[in-house]
Amino acid sequence: MAQLPRSSGVEARALADGRGFLVTIDLDAASGSELDSAPRAWLHGELLAGAALRAELGLDAAVDDAEVIVRGLAKLGEPFFGRLLGEVACVVWDPAARTLVAATDAWGTRPIYWAARGDRLAVATETRALRALEWVGSDVDRTSIVAELLRRPGPPEATLFRAIRRVPAGHALALRRGQARLSRWFGPRFAHDLAVRTREDFLERFRATLEEAIADRLRGARAPVLLMSGGFDSTALAALATSLARQGRAPSVTACSAIFPGLSCDEEPRIRLVLDALAMPHRVVAPEPRALSLAEVREDVRRHDAPNFFAQRPIFEAEWAAARALGADVVVTGLGGDELTVDWDYQVDLVRRAGLLGLPGAPAEIARIEGLGRLAAAKLVLRALGVRRPRALRKADPALALLRPELRPIASELAERRAGEVGFDAHAKEVRFALMTNARVQSANEWWAREAASAGFTLRSPFQDRRLWELVLGTPAELQPRTFDRGEYKPALVRTTGPMLPSALTSRYWKVTFDEFEGRAIAASLPQIEAALDGGLRPWLAEDFVFERATRGSGVRGNKSLIFSSRVVALETWLRDLP
Repeated sequence: MAQLPRSSGVEARALADGRGFLVTIDLDAASGSELDSAPRAWLHGELLAGAALRAELGLDAAVDDAEVIVRGLAKLGEPFFGRLLGEVACVVWDPAARTLVAATDAWGTRPIYWAARGDRLAVATETRALRALEWVGSDVDRTSIVAELLRRPGPPEATLFRAIRRVPAGHALALRRGQARLSRWFGPRFAHDLAVRTREDFLERFRATLEEAIADRLRGARAPVLLMSGGFDSTALAALATSLARQGRAPSVTACSAIFPGLSCDEEPRIRLVLDALAMPHRVVAPEPRALSLAEVREDVRRHDAPNFFAQRPIFEAEWAAARALGADVVVTGLGGDELTVDWDYQVDLVRRAGLLGLPGAPAEIARIEGLGRLAAAKLVLRALGVRRPRALRKADPALALLRPELRPIASELAERRAGEVGFDAHAKEVRFALMTNARVQSANEWWAREAASAGFTLRSPFQDRRLWELVLGTPAELQPRTFDRGEYKPALVRTTGPMLPSALTSRYWKVTFDEFEGRAIAASLPQIEAALDGGLRPWLAEDFVFERATRGSGVRGNKSLIFSSRVVALETWLRDLP
């Protein structure tokens, strides 16, 4: 990245290892000549389908991506961001207008952070770069730390640092003379493509759009690897990617799968069924939960500049090693598949459709779909009706008792936060959009992209394609398949890719979690990490947020105790790493 002269009042530099950029602007120091210069742009990530975008804007194929952003924004304004495809963040500085515009992709996979004080502006793709600026600093934000400990979404613009804000996913930020204006460019209203008139039309369009999303993300890849579990999302990608390769529309993809013999998260039988059915090139790894060292935890929190305890590190180490052995440059994931294709809280729409007369039969229908007992299904019906236990009878989160008393009001406020309803024609759509705009989901997407980049790979996730979301959220619910039709967990995926996969995979409800793997890794890790930390500062810095007993294996029983303790250990490691 070109270094601009300091006298211009604008300085830009690339961050190491392809982590993006830092742009600082001192409006007071801007020279008169700077005001006459042309706008310039900086990007992190990559534009997909760039040829079509250039043609739409009437630009030559040789025009670089940064200039495409400058020209597109000048021609169409902020709605231009709705034309972009791919995981990309961009910043445009217009010196004549003294305006900076920054935008994230629809999912916020490539983040933009910013800080402003007086005539000084700074934007970057990671918080650490901003914290290095003397006028920004590293003072922590207590609300965000409580949200991190309790794994609850915080305010969408908040970060772990008081002076640093985040541009939420699907938003654009305009900074002009110290005034900030945030606007959503993605949704929440989506047009219905009138060519989609029937359920069959929708399913045909869904498959075609998903194929296009996969092909766009495989284009130019030298040796792409798909992280494939035994779930619906990644196996559907495997089926379609294999089909595209055989048609000559995409390069061949190798599946990389992790198996866990003896653990509840093991999906080896399902994985083998897919590999045999597709005759797909593959690598299988068998990582085991192990103890992490304090040095590894410190490395992880520094890489992400956040208090993460990466209990699944052994899984990723094994998969990254396999991908490197295959010469991979691109790693494809099923990220976004759950948010897009699960028929979220279908019980609500089922109850609404049944009406008063059909309500007595709803528990039996839900029990059949999910393999539940009648009582458990009846509880889901009550929840769908909005019936909640009296506050006095609700189970309190045991972790709340470990928070400092002065922080508990913050926890209560976070617990009451609810995404406002958009007014979609189905509850499942409301949940999808709320998940997509959830600050924790955005943080998870950022984490994945950063983790892959640190291992030397470009991360690509077809289910996060903007076109798919516009289709699903814009098409009337009555034209889309639902779980209560046939009992399918992810009905759109099952109907479109099911014929390509073994029926044993698609014929029943399927969920799996990694709680057992993570619990074993955390249990093996905590004693030695806590001992190493005890040998340093006393008291723990984390005791500003939690009681001392929470830093020593907490009083909460079972797996929840381990998980909460791991968060506290990560928080302590991170706090000690701050200036």
